[in-house]
Amino acid sequence: MEDKSKSLDAVLAKVAHELRTPLAVVHTTTNMLLNPKYQLTKEQVRDQHERIRRNAELMNRLIGEISDLAQLHAGTLAIDIKSIDVDDVLRDAVTASSSAASDKEIALTCHAASRTQALADRTRLLQLFQTLMHHAITSSASGSRISVHSKLHDGQVQVEITGSGLELSAEDLSNVFAPWRNGSGLGLFIGKGIVEAHGGQIACSSQPGAGTTFQVSLPLTPLSA
Repeated sequence: MEDKSKSLDAVLAKVAHELRTPLAVVHTTTNMLLNPKYQLTKEQVRDQHERIRRNAELMNRLIGEISDLAQLHAGTLAIDIKSIDVDDVLRDAVTASSSAASDKEIALTCHAASRTQALADRTRLLQLFQTLMHHAITSSASGSRISVHSKLHDGQVQVEITGSGLELSAEDLSNVFAPWRNGSGLGLFIGKGIVEAHGGQIACSSQPGAGTTFQVSLPLTPLSA
């Protein structure tokens, strides 16, 4: 338990450090906007407002990750279980990620299965899928491909997200879901916790020339449910 607490303390210290950068940007930018000596044009003012918005969103995400981390540590991650269509959530995640993929000229495709009803928390699954796609997009080279597939197998819904331009070494694979590894911050660590809270499994594999695949398996809703 002592080692676990030390690990949590180290992660929280890292998050606190990460929060300082966007907070400093917001503080500096706000001071600039309030100081008449800068005489900013309307376009420059809009740019600075956008800068504040981006960094406020980053801080909000980091704060949300701290909350999720604390719940995972205590074994109390909030999950609102209902019977939902996993493919609907998957398509929403692809839509939300399409702009970022387009900005990097990455082809993002989605091939969904038919009946994918599962007992799950829609908001948490959307968070999970967006995290996996964000990691694939930010880690892949411009001009590469990301394919999203879902299928039914052995009483489970399986979702696979493959980045053709993303390859991980054996060492990176062994730590892919650890906090602050592979440039993912806490996202993949929390994503693993979300999957496990649903009674599912998540895995990652990587092959030279074939890219890296994240596979999520979730139990199907029983027919009698």
